[in-house]
Amino acid sequence: TRHSAGPDSVRELAGGPCLVGRCPGRLSAEPAGPGNFYRRMYTGGRMERVVAKEHTSLVEASLRRQYESGFKNGSADPGAPNVLVATPTLEMGIDIGDLSAVFLASLPRSVASYVQRVGRAGRANGNALDVALVTGRGEHLPRLNDPASLINGAVRPPATYLNAVEIVRRQFIAALADARARETGTSPSRADETMTLAPGGLLADIVERAEADPDRLVDRFAAGFDGILDDGLVDELRAWARPDGGPATSGLARYVERAVDRWDAELDDLDRRRADIDEALPHLHALAAGASEGGDEQSAVREAEAARRYLGRQLAERRQAYWIQPLELHGLLPNYTLIDDQVELDVQISWFDEDAHEVRNEPYTYTRGSARALREFAPGATFYVDGRRIQVDSVDLGNQGQHLRTWALCPECGYREDVTGGRAQPARCPRCAGTGIADIGQQYQVVELSRASAQVSRDGSRIDDTDEERARAGFTVVPMADIDPRHVTERWYAQDVGLGVAYAQRLDLAWLNLGPRRPGPTRRIGGHRVEAPLFRVCESCGHLDQDPNSNSAREHHPWCRHRNDLDEHARQIVLSRSLTTQGLLMTLPWQTAAGDLYAIPSLRAALRLGMQRAFGGSPDHLGVASVNASAGPGRPVADGLLIHDLVPGGTGYLADVARPDKLWQILTQAYLAVRDCPCRDEGRLACHRCLLPFADFQDLDLVSRTSAERSLRELLGGEAETGSQPGWRITDQPPHIDRDDESFLEKRFRRAFTRMVEAAGGVCHEQVTGRGNIITAGFGPLTWRLEPQVNVLDSRPDFVLRGGGPDLVIFTDGFAFHATADANRLADDAAKRQGLREAGTPVLAVTMDDINAFEQPPDERATAEGPFWFDERVMDGAKNLPPFTFGQGTQQAVLDGPFGILRHWMTAPGEAQNDLEAFGSAAPMCLFTRGEPCAVGDDAAMPRVARELLVGAQSQGSFRWADPDAARPPRDPDGVRSQG
Repeated sequence: TRHSAGPDSVRELAGGPCLVGRCPGRLSAEPAGPGNFYRRMYTGGRMERVVAKEHTSLVEASLRRQYESGFKNGSADPGAPNVLVATPTLEMGIDIGDLSAVFLASLPRSVASYVQRVGRAGRANGNALDVALVTGRGEHLPRLNDPASLINGAVRPPATYLNAVEIVRRQFIAALADARARETGTSPSRADETMTLAPGGLLADIVERAEADPDRLVDRFAAGFDGILDDGLVDELRAWARPDGGPATSGLARYVERAVDRWDAELDDLDRRRADIDEALPHLHALAAGASEGGDEQSAVREAEAARRYLGRQLAERRQAYWIQPLELHGLLPNYTLIDDQVELDVQISWFDEDAHEVRNEPYTYTRGSARALREFAPGATFYVDGRRIQVDSVDLGNQGQHLRTWALCPECGYREDVTGGRAQPARCPRCAGTGIADIGQQYQVVELSRASAQVSRDGSRIDDTDEERARAGFTVVPMADIDPRHVTERWYAQDVGLGVAYAQRLDLAWLNLGPRRPGPTRRIGGHRVEAPLFRVCESCGHLDQDPNSNSAREHHPWCRHRNDLDEHARQIVLSRSLTTQGLLMTLPWQTAAGDLYAIPSLRAALRLGMQRAFGGSPDHLGVASVNASAGPGRPVADGLLIHDLVPGGTGYLADVARPDKLWQILTQAYLAVRDCPCRDEGRLACHRCLLPFADFQDLDLVSRTSAERSLRELLGGEAETGSQPGWRITDQPPHIDRDDESFLEKRFRRAFTRMVEAAGGVCHEQVTGRGNIITAGFGPLTWRLEPQVNVLDSRPDFVLRGGGPDLVIFTDGFAFHATADANRLADDAAKRQGLREAGTPVLAVTMDDINAFEQPPDERATAEGPFWFDERVMDGAKNLPPFTFGQGTQQAVLDGPFGILRHWMTAPGEAQNDLEAFGSAAPMCLFTRGEPCAVGDDAAMPRVARELLVGAQSQGSFRWADPDAARPPRDPDGVRSQG
């Protein structure tokens, strides 16, 4: 056998054993000559047609076996596939014959999966070509620099979560079923014989046996694990199997009853859908009889009849399925899909049968885990399978919309209340005490995604070469985490840092798909501010409504009762996915994320990095989500990171992570990794050696090593190098948040500035630097930079805004640090700002009241009437006088406060810079109309007189400068409070 190789490889292989299996010969080197391998191959004239077939779990088992058989025996059939495009379905030891090459379009996550996949090739003759394509992003990046870590890496056994509540419950039921089968020697044969609570049936016997002697049965079951199960979990299992009163009153009985109810509801739903079609068919036949051949009416009849046959087949398949299948599907027995529920996509594929001269319909069903289906099976998504491009157009709402629930969603935290059927909407959120949940606008129609459907033509849906890339629809998905304080078993705080940690043995997670990622109404849900149009579907058949201004038959299923109505019957809905599991909530100090776009994505990636370093490998069953949650009962909402179990019910794994020493270890490992990463000197935000492998795909541009290092240092209190013991002062009392803190005010301003720019139609980008993030704001051709902590003359303002004109310096003044008896800096502040103005640099001051006023919803903001001294009549007259000419836009900007001035300065720089100076020159004239002359003696102490005039006190004589009650707000008798 001849092998072509480069010079280095030839020297290494010469004299070595033959590469062909079981050949005793040795290799020898000889010159390739002019007739080398590739020249012979490309000039030999031997061509072979590529016949590719899909080999995935979405393809029916019989068709997969047909492809496998054809591939193994391909030499006898020229139409047999010689290329299989496969997912991991080929990992599990399938005999695929003489497979000579494996090309991996993506890298598997583990060494074991990689070995399984490439090991498919070369089994017949020992020769194989294995090629892996690496995407060059995310978790694949380290493989580019160290491919041997995958090719020659250690194979780790798969994880087993023996202390997961749901797994143990299913294993317990399986043990009871095994014991019954051994004793009786019988088992049901069909699903409809199994999924019933009738006396004498399998499920009724299991419940009866468990409730008769729960302690003995649980102890015998737990003994089989040889002490691996936690004692607390075993106690919980005993309580679950023990009846509360009479027969069938245990938690196990209710668990089984709910599974049977779900099974019955599925069959009832299929029956209902078939009955709807039966009711609509006579009318559809009547319309088709009077219509032209090949029209929409005939197509509607064929589609309805095909759907009816398909529903009948589904009913029969569900009832006649092997008896174990529904028990696994509904969570009564363990199986390989425990991590995620399954969602079905029903597809009707139509084509023209030339032999029969009619259009035919053929149904298919595909499944996806609910986590992926929330996006892939959403109406408007494009799903690719079996060489077809399928546009999802409908979602199942149940019989007369019975699957629809009305949820009241808290705008600040993850709490949600089911108010379906007119139940009372809470006046106040029980978690964060916010009142926003009482707003009628926080009610949403929500459906848990369980089934979607699509109707496509066979020819029109085929994938061809017209598009090089797959069409991917973007959706807005928001996580909601509801943590009931009753289920929190451990809560502590790092007092000096502001970090809060709460471990919940049970938490309710929901992911809400709010519709396509395109402009829509601004909504606030769970602390997330998003623009989302929601999904607009028919309230009866769930078909996507494409045109909101009219009703069309094409926007309904043929059997929908609203198909031919003149008026629309559409609803705006939200798709949901729910998970009840265990979680660890880390509420972050306010300074960590406020006003920093990079902080949360970077810290989320760093947390995953730290867990991998601390655990010696990635815990694949844990997820990390960004949530807004209360740091404790009655506490305000804060930014948080939620580490949650992906296994329903939880694995108990996070109870150990909740210990201060373990969490300290995770954060310390992450800090040291990002601090010492070489990319700190390479001018990059992050790299494959630190954060990028752990970043979410949509956050790759928002992950920064510098930001993560800064945040981790804050969380660790600057003690990251002291060793393995925590440097925190642990307490059970939540930390006090000083909202007059200078840095808190600066971060609030940064966030408000970004929102102001976006509201005005601009675009913001952030750049991480050692002295704080620089925000670049663009308004078309105009570009501005908001830079923090820049030295200007003899002062260091909090921000400097640079762009189309002179620099604008901005001071964010906290009352506690500038105008109290203990920290009175008014004189120094005034002197520095006067110096800046005299040097030609404009100055703007922003207070906490200004930011609070700006962040109010537009409909709740007070009417801008201007400061107390403002006189509209005077200023209207002054703006037309030559010395004081200014535009109406400038006056309105001043009335809108500092953010109005900033908006005007950035969107109309030429007008603003000139007009604001003119407005300032005219402003003193407002004072002349407010009071009466006051005679002051030559020997009067002018500072005392000035102070009396400012606070409205009686001065010499009987006159005041102005009426203090009418002209200005009340003053603090112990000092002058800045009002903006």
